[in-house]
Amino acid sequence: MRSSLMQQWDRFWFTSCCHVYYSNSSIQVVKMMILVVVIFATCWLPVHIYFLLGRSYSDVLYSHPNAREIYMAVFWLGMSNSMYNPFIYCWLNDRFRRGFRKALRWLPCFKWAPGERVDSQRPATLSGTYSTSQGMKLMRNGSEMTTTVEESMLENKL
Repeated sequence: MRSSLMQQWDRFWFTSCCHVYYSNSSIQVVKMMILVVVIFATCWLPVHIYFLLGRSYSDVLYSHPNAREIYMAVFWLGMSNSMYNPFIYCWLNDRFRRGFRKALRWLPCFKWAPGERVDSQRPATLSGTYSTSQGMKLMRNGSEMTTTVEESMLENKL
């Protein structure tokens, strides 16, 4: 876990200009989007610089002995941007990471517990749940809700 000093710094940095409190998930999303934009700019800026220089100095740039290799390098860097996004999302987004693991659970290197959830956690207002072979009982805000499962539904499980 991150230290409380780092969490306080994050809150101070994101709220100092606007004097508004943001939740940790909002701060995490903003950080993720800033990183995605910075990597996008880093990958595509050399391509644009190459074409701007080619427009102004075409005789020098295109007649260079390694012009084709330079073009391929900057073009490869720009196109490689799309491979970085899944790594960023997996690194900074728990829900994406769980979904990615679930999608690749057939690989031997990914361990997946059968009861592990991909969607977000249950809301805090739930006071308790338990399931039986016949159904599930859910208690929320003091009221109870019970669902039942028919035998035919149990046979069609994936």
